[in-house]
Amino acid sequence: MASLTRRSFVVTAVMSTIGGLAGCLKASDDTSRVGKHAPTWDLRTVDGTKVGSAEFTAENKPYVLFFWATWCTTCQAELRSMKNIYPRFAEKVGFVAIGVDPTESADLLKQTAESRGYPWLIAPGTTPVLTKFGVIQTSTKFAIDREGIITYEAGYGVGDDATWQKVFERLIAS
Repeated sequence: MASLTRRSFVVTAVMSTIGGLAGCLKASDDTSRVGKHAPTWDLRTVDGTKVGSAEFTAENKPYVLFFWATWCTTCQAELRSMKNIYPRFAEKVGFVAIGVDPTESADLLKQTAESRGYPWLIAPGTTPVLTKFGVIQTSTKFAIDREGIITYEAGYGVGDDATWQKVFERLIAS
């Protein structure tokens, strides 16, 4: 328990620093990025495959970015729900779960995703990607349409099935 508390403190401190450096502490809806172009980004999945905004643009495919940590119970709840919804949209919408905890290795993310049966891409986050998106907490989500426009943004909290159904349907219709 002490290890988890220490880890949570370290991650919170790192995420706060990243958010502070980026000037992205979200205090109100005035900072929403909905309707704006998403930042360009590139990562390597836990399997070593390159994934980024350019790949989704080239495929003319909308996508969702979900920033998470293996120990985040809110993330676990939402991703558990997502497992039931996403497969219906997987052919038409990309989904990348991006790790935010710098103490979690790609191997740990991969093992966790496999043990929980997550059917989407998993990638460790990097400071540049977290900073570009202003991510300062786990369970931060963005939906990006085919044109690279952010159509949905949500911070910490569990999105329900109906919300995600609408998000995916809107992405497909865009």
